[in-house]
Amino acid sequence: MISRLNKYIFVQSFIGFAISLAAVSASIILVDLVEQMRAISGIAGTNVLTALGFTMLRLPSLIEQTIPIAILVGTIITFTALSRKSEIVALRAAGFSAWQFLAPLGVMVVIIGVIMVTVFRPISTSMSETYEVKRAALTNVLDTIGPNEVNISWITFPSTQGQIVLSGTKTGTNTFKNAMVLVFDSDGSDFLKRIDGQSVEKLPTSLKFTNAVIAEAGKESIALPSFQLSLTDDSKVSENQDAKSLSLWELPFAAHDAKISGGSPERYWLKFWELLFTPVSMLAIAIFAASMMLAQDRSGGKAKATIIAMIVGLAIYFLGDVTGILATSGWLPSSIAAISPPIFALAMVLAYLSYKEDGYR
Repeated sequence: MISRLNKYIFVQSFIGFAISLAAVSASIILVDLVEQMRAISGIAGTNVLTALGFTMLRLPSLIEQTIPIAILVGTIITFTALSRKSEIVALRAAGFSAWQFLAPLGVMVVIIGVIMVTVFRPISTSMSETYEVKRAALTNVLDTIGPNEVNISWITFPSTQGQIVLSGTKTGTNTFKNAMVLVFDSDGSDFLKRIDGQSVEKLPTSLKFTNAVIAEAGKESIALPSFQLSLTDDSKVSENQDAKSLSLWELPFAAHDAKISGGSPERYWLKFWELLFTPVSMLAIAIFAASMMLAQDRSGGKAKATIIAMIVGLAIYFLGDVTGILATSGWLPSSIAAISPPIFALAMVLAYLSYKEDGYR
């Protein structure tokens, strides 16, 4: 049965989080609205409502990135208020330990984290995709692509000669125009040649080039009206999607496609594990911030405690970026790089709280 104390702490913590998130969201809307108005200025048929619509489409993804910060600030607001009203002192006098009145905060943070990763993120990625499509459609007058064509950065798939990386304009499921193909060896480390084509079609066992120009290191370029590059039997077109633009549920499929196409799935697994353990990172941030606010009601130094809580909270938030760089560089497995920071941070926070509450034995 949930006690009245747990309900009270839970509600107060959520109110603090809501106030912090509202303030952050308002700031984001104002800043992004100005940026969108600047970006669409000079385009016929656009006005402030167009910019506002773009901002609303981007808002969920921007809020998603700031929720951990809102948790940090909201926790500081909540427990500073409880301390100022001497409610923390009253709870301690009544025999409650910090573990008891921090538990509702932890439950709230984990619930918010799970909802953010499993429900809110798919919505934000979908709206971000809609934003990109609408903005591209609005600015198509400045591009050379047609209404049913899509500019792609890079896609990869294996060939009999090694790994292929293709860039160009996608005009159909397996057709491209103004394409550039880079051919590497089977390890993907040594560059072999470059092939430019006015149009490229992916056939079941080959890439068919029209008006191709083939360039190899140390050799003169060759122009051919038609050229075919053999592919392996399991070759398939796989777009090199940005892992940050995919939801938790899409990342394993993107990793699978990248592996089949000859690319690296590590960035997708890294993001997958980062999202999966995001609630743990948020829990560590909230518990540490609350523990600092508990300490200051007995020893003073509210400003000092707040500054320390902010610095350490932000350090926990950005710690995963450091290990992520090591993972993308090949120094760490993606799972270890993503899981270690939140687990380490939570362990250190719980150890600190145990020491502060129970003392050294």
